[in-house]
Amino acid sequence: MIYFFPEVFLEPVLGYLNEKTEKYRNYLLKTVKGEIRACTSVLTWVKFFGELNEEIGRDIALEKAKMFLFFKNLKLIELNEEILFKALKLVMQEKLTPAEAVHLASALDSRASEIITANTGLVNIYKKLLGKGKKT
Repeated sequence: MIYFFPEVFLEPVLGYLNEKTEKYRNYLLKTVKGEIRACTSVLTWVKFFGELNEEIGRDIALEKAKMFLFFKNLKLIELNEEILFKALKLVMQEKLTPAEAVHLASALDSRASEIITANTGLVNIYKKLLGKGKKT
């Protein structure tokens, strides 16, 4: 299982043209085709809709947000008390923002083998957490 951070969905929709966005598009295509198993937090939907609403307007953002919820082969990780307590522990240990911590806690909860984000600091923290077999 691979965990996607919000930018994996946002950058292609916003039309960014760069190497990183092309990698995101490939991950998304492989997910739709069922070639990889992927997941993300429901928090990603909140970020996705919010940013699109600001960037391209409510009507189009709402349309894209509805499509997001029906993204083929994507597992949405629910936000629950266990994930929130893991996130709180991560905020205290790693000095993360609440959103970063919720994403990492969700990835850990889903047993994701890797996370996809442009934030190399978060990737390194996640690798460290996986390497320790840490139960947060």
